[in-house]
This record gives sequence, structure tokens and C-alpha cells, in this order.
Amino acid sequence: MRLPIRPLLFSILLAALIAAIPSGRCLAQSVALELPRHAYCRGESIPLSVSLSEPAQNATLQVAVDGVQLLSQPISGASAKVLVPTANLKVGPCTLKASLRTAAGELSATSDVTIARRPPSDRLEIWLWGGGYDSDFYFDHGFTIAGGPVWVYWQDNGRAAAVKSLDARLARGVYATIWPCGGISRRDLKGVDPQAPDVAYRGAGRQEEEFFNPFSPVVEKVRRESNDRFLGALGDHPAIKVAFYNTELVDDLWLDNLNQEGIELTRRKLGFTRDQRGSVKFVAPGVIADDDRGYRFQKYVYQEGNGLAYANRKTAEDIKRLRSDVWTFTDPYRIVTYLDMFPGLDLVGTWTYTNNDPKLMFYIESMRALTRGTQQRPLQTVTLLNYPGMLAPKSITGESAASQWLAKNPSHAGWLLMGPDRCKEVSWIILSRAPKLIGYYYSSACDPEKYNQPEDQFRVPHATSDAIKELSDRVYGPYGPMITRLDPAPRRIAVLSSQASRLYGKSPATIGYPNEQIYGFYSVMAMAHLDGDVLFDEHVERGDLKGYDVLAMPRCDAVTKKMHDEILALVKRGGTVISDQYLGPEIPGTVRFDFDFTYRPKVNADAIAGGVMYAEWDDHLNPQTAKLKEARGVTAEEDQKIMESYARQLKSALAGKVEPEIEIDTPKALVNVLEKGGVKYLVLVNDHRAYGDRVGKYKAILDKLVPQTVTVTVRHSDRPAHVYDLLQRKLLPTTGQGGSYSFPVELSELGGTLIALSPAKFSRIETRMPETAKRGEQTAISVAILDDAGKPLAGLQPLKLSMVDSKGNPTETTGYYCAENGELQLPVHPALNDEPGKWTVRVEDLTAGMTAENVMEVR
Repeated sequence: MRLPIRPLLFSILLAALIAAIPSGRCLAQSVALELPRHAYCRGESIPLSVSLSEPAQNATLQVAVDGVQLLSQPISGASAKVLVPTANLKVGPCTLKASLRTAAGELSATSDVTIARRPPSDRLEIWLWGGGYDSDFYFDHGFTIAGGPVWVYWQDNGRAAAVKSLDARLARGVYATIWPCGGISRRDLKGVDPQAPDVAYRGAGRQEEEFFNPFSPVVEKVRRESNDRFLGALGDHPAIKVAFYNTELVDDLWLDNLNQEGIELTRRKLGFTRDQRGSVKFVAPGVIADDDRGYRFQKYVYQEGNGLAYANRKTAEDIKRLRSDVWTFTDPYRIVTYLDMFPGLDLVGTWTYTNNDPKLMFYIESMRALTRGTQQRPLQTVTLLNYPGMLAPKSITGESAASQWLAKNPSHAGWLLMGPDRCKEVSWIILSRAPKLIGYYYSSACDPEKYNQPEDQFRVPHATSDAIKELSDRVYGPYGPMITRLDPAPRRIAVLSSQASRLYGKSPATIGYPNEQIYGFYSVMAMAHLDGDVLFDEHVERGDLKGYDVLAMPRCDAVTKKMHDEILALVKRGGTVISDQYLGPEIPGTVRFDFDFTYRPKVNADAIAGGVMYAEWDDHLNPQTAKLKEARGVTAEEDQKIMESYARQLKSALAGKVEPEIEIDTPKALVNVLEKGGVKYLVLVNDHRAYGDRVGKYKAILDKLVPQTVTVTVRHSDRPAHVYDLLQRKLLPTTGQGGSYSFPVELSELGGTLIALSPAKFSRIETRMPETAKRGEQTAISVAILDDAGKPLAGLQPLKLSMVDSKGNPTETTGYYCAENGELQLPVHPALNDEPGKWTVRVEDLTAGMTAENVMEVR
């Protein structure tokens, strides 16, 4: 649905222009122009309102941009509304001129307008968690979605400033996030009377006073009206891309809603109350009944019963009713591993802490599991923030320009930003799973704009933001259109993340949130180059194990009866099950490992330096009041040695049973396989780390990447592929024997690289384009990437295309693209106000480094 245009007071009221007429008399008239905004994507129409101080008769209204006339029509009366086409205008700032012509003379008024290139739909989006209007720092460092209007702080008189900020984003080709009313948090629901009947939330697990009942008609009415007002004010501005709301509320809502509607919903869906759950029903060792009330109750709470899913879905409906193009989004997903918790949303996200090991970012696999087979996309966010005492002892804050702020906010003292090399590695781990978006979270305590002095660099190193920019310049931008097209290759191995075990298990907790408990074991598997697809209970119950030969079951104390039957069926057909020492259900032939990860929270600077650490930790921890406990610290180097020993044990025990498809000669390099069009691509991640200069002396994190050259072996291949390192843009030498082949790969401080296993050699690029093109008319160019036989190459071929006009200025077509199966068709539309003459096109292949040039005469 297109929103109605509500012009802003971006009016340009010009003084009266005096036009001489033959009789010697003068005509005094004033003209005012109103536009709802001052930036438009090329192809949009500009809604222009023209107002005259006196009615016009027998007049003609003409509109031109940079001297190019776009429309001419009769006008009568004192006003007119017209739609000014922009399809034939070039991208960039320009001047719109409206002229009123009468027999008595001509009056005109002008307004500055920007025509913007619509961001490509295949771009890898880089999203900033949080932020307000001013986000230039982040855009300068490679972010593509950052900041934007927030409903909680919205004032109608701030609309002009909000639209101006959105215009600035559109002009530079980036997007904004809006924060609408989510329909459950009291902060969002302005004007709701908390004393009204059944409005205050009842039954929350924690902080009940912060919520309203999302099922209440009173609350629903305010939610709808709030979002109509918010979205109505912002209009159809194309710079708005994400609607983000209800973040972190799930942590407090682990019980069912006890308002009138909630009680009735529980009665209909469950037939029993929270007080009638009873005790767990085991039907065999480690096997619970499928109708176990405790398990059913918890699933119901998170899928429906707490009301959060309802609020999320209804808010998404509000947004989509007005802006179907905006992505709706909430987070985090980290407490339980149930499916169908986010109905109606486009994106589901979480943020992940990676102390003490970057490989904890393998949590992206749980996000993939949640969204697999749905229309939703996962948005994995890198938490750049580190809590006090993690990387350096809390007592080490350093002299800082932030000292005054920290004195007023003592709970933030000692918080540190992640270093640049860990930022690169965790980003590559996400990239290895072919994301459509990546997010980063700084926090107000580590704001790189606020803390930008030399003395701030220990706490908030700007090198970390520079690392994101480097990744953007060298990887996200050039290879993003390829990465967003790739798919993870099918895997033989599944890894179970069981919520039944989370609910009823007795095994000790390791590091991180409940959903993260499997990732010590998963990291060991990845170090042995045995990556797997994470599955949840519901995946197993519905039969998804039929697609796998191997099932890993870490921290799996309990399963449902249906799950147990499916796992036994896997074993019966010859599959392999591996587990740790905590396996509860009886499964014949299981290969068990005695891997202890309970020490990993003690890889902590406070514990190493002083023998104490937080007794419990999560995002709600207050460093000033949190309880401490004694703990003998474990250094990051000791942790690395333990993890490598586990990887060797795993690899040795599974030899001949479970072999990696892609093997690397060191556990300090990671690999994942992606594919498209029958061609496989490897993402290699450098996990060779040492103590860094900033916090290395505290021995809690190995955060400095060490360059290395590794040998990669591809197994079970009929013939060697032509292997290309895309970032180096060169063909790698291969050696092969016995159905396998190997090749060397250099891994640098950049953190990773992309490898193409091409069935044919890249030979040449051909470009085809017309000899001449006419301004104002669309034409096309085509690019072909060919092998030695002159055939288009299979798979994906990332390209950099530069098109410059006769004066050497880049045109709108300049950018990064991706050919599919060796071919790219690209529309080209020279604008009426473009420069005529010879235009030059240069295409660079970003796989093998080939180039081609061509010229076109634009008239």
C-alpha cells in the first residue's frame, strides 16, 4: 500500500518576480514549491505541489531538472500537483525548476533535489544494532543500514529533521532502521492507562511492570494508531529498510500470560495451567514422553503463550499494511531452541559474545536451523562489546577521556571493545555460512564516535571499526553479490541442539546462553573439519534425520520418544552417532567422547589475575552488584591446547567412520563448503591466533591473527578442479592422487579467503554493447566469462564494472556485480542530462583477475 503524500514544510517561497509585458504594466506574483522530501531513487516520481499567491488563467506549468524539460501542462487556479518523472535523469544532485508561463510573462522557482541510485538487491547488507539519526561514522566504515527514527522518542515536530536524515542516507546509497511500537513494552505504548481493566501484564517471569498485555483491545488500539502515526509521518521513503522492535524482551517472558485472553488461550491450546504441569514423565532412561506437560508447556509459552509472538506478528502486520517493502525484525534467539517463535517476521536475529573463542560465532548454525525451510532470514550480529573482567581485569580501565562519563555510569567501567583481528575472524565465520546480512553491536559504553581520543584506544580501539571498513572494501562490497547468491552445500553430519535436554538435563553448563551450550563440542568438530547442520527437537521429530548419515549429540541428557525412535532408525540404517559423556538415552554403537568444557568460563582475565569471577553471567548482569566466586583462571593458550587435543581425539576415533570432505593440515584453519550451479566454493577462516599487544598480557584471549599457509585437500573427486583464490585473484597449483587433490592457501591478517573449485579454467572476458546509445533510451551490455573452449563458465563469477562518461566521471552503472553461469545482462539507461560522447566500460573479473574494455558513443 502506498502511503498518502503529506508534504513537509520544505517549501521554497520566492520573492515576486517582475515580468515586463507589452503594455508596460508589471505582473507581481509569487510561487511556492512543496516536496515531501528532497531525495528520490531514479525511476520514482517526484510529487510536486506548486502554489501561487494569485490564481492563474490560461497558464502553462513547465518543470525542468538541470535544464531538461520533463513535463508541460496547463494550469488554472492557485495551485497544482504534478508527478515529475525521474527515469531519464542521471544520479546525483540537481536543480528542479518549475516555471509558470502566461501571456504576461514567466515566473519560476527552484528547489535542490538529489536523484539516487537504488541500492542493489543482491548487496550484502551490513547492519548496525542501535543508533540514532547521525550515522555517518558507521557509513564511512562500511555499514549499509544504520540508525533511524525511534517511536519512543518521536515528536511530530521532528518530522522534517527525520526526513532530512533519511534523504541524506538515500543520497549515499544506504538505509535506515526504524523502531516502531512493538505492542507489549510500556515504553512503546504511549497513552495506555495502566489502571485500565486487564491492561497491565500478568504472569511475567521477571520485570512484569515493564509490560502491557498485548492481547488487550486497549493495547492493540494504541499499537495500531502509534504505528499508523509513525509510518504515516515518514511516508514511503525508500531509505527505510528495517523495522526493529521488541528486542531482548524474551528474556523476561518465560511463563504464560495470565491476563484474561492469555488464560483462555492456555485453556484452549493446552488444557492445563502452569500449576498443573506435574513432574517429568520418563518412558525410558533419558527419554521423555511425547506428551510430557512440562515440555509442552514451555514450547507453548515461547510459541504463543507469553504473548510476545502475538505482539511481534501484529506489529509486523502494522508495518506491512503501510510498507510491504520494509523488513520486520526482532531479537534475540538464545534462550530456547523451539521453532515457529517469530511468525510474520522477515528477519530473526541474535547477538553473540565470543569470549574467549571466536569459534563461538558458529552459533550462526542455530540461526540457520531456526530459519531453514522458511521465508525468514537470520541476522547474526557480532557483539563487539566485552564485559568488565573478560579481556582485562576490572581494575584496568586506563586513563581515558571517558573518565567523567564512567564516573556517572560506574557499571560500565572496564567495558572493552573487541580488537580488530577477532572482529575479522568472527565476521569470516558468519560469511562462511552465506548470509544475506551481517550485524555489529558496539553499545553506548564503547561508542567509537564519543571515545575517539588517543587515550581512549585501550578501551575503544578505532582499529576495530577500521577492520569492518577493510572487510567492507575488500570483501563485503566486491564479493557480496556472490555471497548472497551462494547456498551452503548439503552436509552428511547433523548436530542436535536439544531443548528437551535443556529443560530436563543435569549436565553442567559451559559458556554462554542456553542455546549456545553445544558450541564447545561443535568447535572441536570444526577444528577437525567436520561441520554439521544444527537440528532442533522438532526437526528430528518430523523426520529430518533421513537426510544425514551422522548425528552428533552434545549435552544431550534427554530426548522425546519420537526423537529417540528417529535416532534409533538412523543407527539401524547404518548411521553413526557420536556424543559426549552426558548422553542420557540409550543408543547402540554410540561413539562417546569425554570432553570437558566446564573450565571455559574461567578463561577470564579476572580469574587469571585474582582468582575470582562473576558467579553467573548474562546480559542483565550489573558489574557493580553481581556476585563473585572463587575460580582458578585458565589462560587462553591453555584453552587452545585443550581444544586442539580434543580435535585430535575426535579425528582419530572417527577415522574410517566419518571423514571430512575437505581437510586442512591444521586445526587452526576452518573451512565451510558453499555451492551454486554445480560449482563448489570454500570459505577458509584463519584461526591461528596469538596474544595481542593490547590485552595479551592478561592472557584471557588470543586475539592477534597470525598469517599462515595451509594445505587443503579435497577428497572423493574424480579429477582436480581449477582452484582459484578469489581475494588474490590467481590460480593455485594442485597436486593429486587416489581420487583426492591438494593445494596451498595463504591466510593473512584479513582473517579468511574465498576459494572457487571451478570445473574449467577462466580464459577470457567478452563484453557486448551497442556502438551507439541515445540519451533517454534504455539499452544493455552483456558480459561473458569464458573457458578455453569459448563456453560460459559454470557457477558464479563476481565482477567489478566501471563505466565512465566522456569526461571520465563514473556513471550510475559503475559497481560490483555477479555473473551466473558465465553471463551477465546489464541494462544501461543514459540520462537526458548525462554527458554525450564516448563512454568507456571496463570489466574486471574478481576470480582470476582478467579484464576487458569496450566503448560506446552516447548521443
